[in-house]
Amino acid sequence: MGEAQQSFFGSSVFQSCKPVHIFTKLNEQVELFRHLVYILSRPEDDHRREHLVKHYTFWKDPDNIGSIDEIARDSLSPEHWPDNWETMNPRQFLNRLRDTTKQIQLSPEVKYDYLDGLKDTGCMKVLRSNYEIAEAAGQLSNCARTYSNDVKSKRCILAVMTNSLGKIVAMGSPNNRRASEATVKPFSDYSKTFRRWHRSVYVPSRQKRAH
Repeated sequence: MGEAQQSFFGSSVFQSCKPVHIFTKLNEQVELFRHLVYILSRPEDDHRREHLVKHYTFWKDPDNIGSIDEIARDSLSPEHWPDNWETMNPRQFLNRLRDTTKQIQLSPEVKYDYLDGLKDTGCMKVLRSNYEIAEAAGQLSNCARTYSNDVKSKRCILAVMTNSLGKIVAMGSPNNRRASEATVKPFSDYSKTFRRWHRSVYVPSRQKRAH
């Protein structure tokens, strides 16, 4: 058994139970043990194992370990994990993961394939699915989820600006104007990329229809 496993399995999480709760506790501990063994037996570059080993002091706390099943799920691929999960503190990460899980349970993922040709540049990133919009809305605590259908119907496009650590700091359309100059400039610069993409996609299609 490796050092990481010993750190978990030798902790207070798997120690004494009060007799009155012994069967409930034993069942809970069997489940915890199963999830931990599963995650720690994954390849070293597995996203779940990386997170667990990095934040083992958080997860070995009896108050936190009960949520370990939330990161053990095979149904959540790395693409479903929050952006920059590597730099998040474990509590923030868990809250973001719960938001994503809730979104997945409520609706299927809708990818906006028509945006494939619109490239991200520098600190600007286009939101290309309803899940990405939901994740960004959760980070910024705004109402962007309500615009998912507009983006799907090609009535608007949402982009986010990230800082040097990759954290989302602003959201808007490529022609965003209702913000500080420090925020407006990246959106304004990105609008040039957006206009080039728009002309390449929509002008030819209009000309084709005209003929």
